[in-house]
Amino acid sequence: MTFVFTCACVCVSAAVKQVLKESLSNHSSPFTLAHVASLEKKLAKHFQVTEFTSLEQGSFLEFLVKQAQVLQETVGGAVVVGSSGGGQDWQGQGCGFRPNRQDVFEFIKQCGTTAANEPDELSHIEWCLRAHYGVRDSRDLGLGPLRTLVGLVQRQSELSLGGGLSHVRYEAALLPRDTSSSSSVGEAQQMVGILGEVSQTQALSCLLSCPLLDELGQWSQWELVFRPHHGPLKDFIDRNAASTDLSALEVSPGVLLRVTTCTGDKLFSQAAMTLDPVGTAGHLVSMVVADGTANAPTALLANHMESSLAAAVAKEGKKAI
Repeated sequence: MTFVFTCACVCVSAAVKQVLKESLSNHSSPFTLAHVASLEKKLAKHFQVTEFTSLEQGSFLEFLVKQAQVLQETVGGAVVVGSSGGGQDWQGQGCGFRPNRQDVFEFIKQCGTTAANEPDELSHIEWCLRAHYGVRDSRDLGLGPLRTLVGLVQRQSELSLGGGLSHVRYEAALLPRDTSSSSSVGEAQQMVGILGEVSQTQALSCLLSCPLLDELGQWSQWELVFRPHHGPLKDFIDRNAASTDLSALEVSPGVLLRVTTCTGDKLFSQAAMTLDPVGTAGHLVSMVVADGTANAPTALLANHMESSLAAAVAKEGKKAI
């Protein structure tokens, strides 16, 4: 009896897994909690039970956790199952920036969909999507399998629903269709930035030359020049800035402003006396970052500001005479 029951459970599990895989394979939009709830109801209805737990597979979420491979094959990194390292950035992890579906459709259209169902063409489009969006797999975009997306693009083109070719062209879509050359270009892009190989010292020197309160990523063009070899800017600063005066203030996710650990009321006063607005504001913010707003010597700084401005005005007056 136990053997029969075990066999029945295995058969049910396989059947549920197959229906799950078919449902997810046809999924072509970002995978959300609402989709999880809808999928659970769909499976229960398919197997004619009131609740998914009646299938003896545990809760639906527990069942999904056991089907990590199916999820990876269908929706990719749109759903992260299991543990993930805290130090990893968003790429390939199904979080962070996501393009909308029509943008991806336009990208695929520019790659060319005439023979897109051929393995070589699908591989080319897959590589282009990975290179442009910085993901490990096109399914990590959360829009479903590539073959499904290509089919939707072809159907959209047949019905003339997508409009003409966009005036914004995608660089990655212009790459040659030779898979071997595309792969070598992609590997090179992943290893070095647009200026070739740059050392850790050069990267750090560039960041140290950034003016106070300027955005470090934009100033250094980190994504294009340094990230391919040295990784995310935030991680690089954490690893290498300890022996320098480099510090950063994150004002929104990924936006880092340059501040300094080498600061104080005297440097603030000197900047104010020379009528340097960037240095004055930069040292003020750096002191607040270092000591907190409650511990900032606001009264002393106000006195420095007043005396420095008075001295600067008097100096300008003498020049005028």
